[in-house]
Amino acid sequence: MTTNYVATIDPFPHQSPKLTKMYPFYDHLRKGRLVTTQCRECRHTTWPPKTICPACASAGVEWVDLPEEGTVIEYTIAERGIPAGFSIPTIFVLVQIGPVRILSRLIDADPDQVETGISVKPAVVQVPGTPYDPERFLPVFKLKTK
Repeated sequence: MTTNYVATIDPFPHQSPKLTKMYPFYDHLRKGRLVTTQCRECRHTTWPPKTICPACASAGVEWVDLPEEGTVIEYTIAERGIPAGFSIPTIFVLVQIGPVRILSRLIDADPDQVETGISVKPAVVQVPGTPYDPERFLPVFKLKTK
């Protein structure tokens, strides 16, 4: 296969085992699970996932599931300067989910529906692939329905 893939303009992370130590995170995403790492030594949970604990420098980390519900702490609605492939407007949210805060997008919502304190649930979206990662996924959030 011949391709003219230009990695310097790719806004999404590589996800294959050959290109990142964080590939288990993306494998979990493919299965619809939002996970992060927790230290086996001091039990510190971190976001984004890390291969070494930032609290105690232990390499003994394990994958743990994050809760199925989070709370919007802050948000912004972007209407200009949106990367190619994103909808306009794009809603960015800072979500408290379990012990971590995640900055991501809120999808399938109108800007009028967003306010601090609302409940959201994790979701997964597929993003454009590359010759090295034909299927890539990222975590996003959706409004939690009652």
